[in-house]
Amino acid sequence: MTEMTEKPLKEFSMADDAVAACPFKYYERMRHENPVHLDPGLNFYWVAKRDDVIAGTRDWEHFTSEHDLQQRSNFYPKGQKIFEESGIEMIGTLVNSDPPRHDDYRSVAMGVFTPKRVAEISEHIESIINELIDDFIQETEIDFVSRFAQLLPATVVCDEYGFPREDRAIFKYWTDGVILLQTPGITEDEEAELVHRIVDSYKYLEKYIIAAANDPSGRVLHTIATMNRKDGTPFTMMERISMAIAVFVGGNETTVNMLASGVYRLATMPELQQTLRDDPSLIPNFVEELLRMDGSVQALVRVAKEGAELGGKSIEAGTPVILCTGSANRDEEYWPDPDEFKLDRPRPQTHLTFGYGKHVCIGAHLARVELRLAFRILLERLDNIRLQNPDGPSPYLPLPYYHAIAQLPIAFDPKQ
Repeated sequence: MTEMTEKPLKEFSMADDAVAACPFKYYERMRHENPVHLDPGLNFYWVAKRDDVIAGTRDWEHFTSEHDLQQRSNFYPKGQKIFEESGIEMIGTLVNSDPPRHDDYRSVAMGVFTPKRVAEISEHIESIINELIDDFIQETEIDFVSRFAQLLPATVVCDEYGFPREDRAIFKYWTDGVILLQTPGITEDEEAELVHRIVDSYKYLEKYIIAAANDPSGRVLHTIATMNRKDGTPFTMMERISMAIAVFVGGNETTVNMLASGVYRLATMPELQQTLRDDPSLIPNFVEELLRMDGSVQALVRVAKEGAELGGKSIEAGTPVILCTGSANRDEEYWPDPDEFKLDRPRPQTHLTFGYGKHVCIGAHLARVELRLAFRILLERLDNIRLQNPDGPSPYLPLPYYHAIAQLPIAFDPKQ
């Protein structure tokens, strides 16, 4: 940590695995020294201050979401051959589109997980949480990610989409494919394997969307399969699949990582664990502070258009611009003592982890409810949650836009 603190800003890069796995010192240096900073390894601009991040999200005319940096469709020859032969088309819908096209997609998605619907399924989510805990509570040592964090959102997705629960195991495999395609420096063979995953997920969803058009039991897919644009014209099948992928990945992967990050916090901060046991009414505050400090999505990816300017800097057209919500969430001008985990922060929900403006996450309410219920019930049923290897390395993966944990071995005492 001392070495990272002392080295000059120009020697940091998200292309460095050590920096990507724990980027917060890099963020801090950017905020203080160069808030709109050209990363020397990736050659992307990183935007570190909260006000600049918000300005960038609002200015879609100069910072477009219509790019393939997050939903790639151009690959090395092996991956490109697989992709082209599949016949699929990756279309930017909820994540990779700008208004007015984005408005049509969002109008469909906004009806999927409304506060009313989330309230209706909250009791069902509680039952899923208890079922998952029942399956491992007598073991006292588990990998929390594979035994709980991956399964909770995947089960909710299955039940709401109309997928069989036995397919849960492949969801993580597919969502990893979407995210790992963004990893700098992957090989041609690694990329080809990930493209195979994307193709498989598209074929799976196409089959279910076709069936869902006449079957309302899979509520989310039925909505995606039957709703049309605001002017009444139908979406193409590829647009419907792309919307389903966006809702699916957004509602699954981010919640997995927030569950894992939360338990990692609890396991390494026993005094926080005890405070929440003593006063469960603080759990919503815990969730918001967790989202602020350890947000699964650390950045919103844009590409500059002609005439783009941010934070007093002119940015050449075609340059990737990373609106770093992870840094904005620790901006000292907005968050006093930003690196301290505090349950009594004012304005706790004003972090940018769910985005801002027209692209704010449509599943934010569902995610909050899943997290609040999960942490309450975990603390009710598991005592003395701790790491199996407390002296081991940080579990976070070296990903440039995400804060993710692949495995989290924990131990606990079942509550009697």
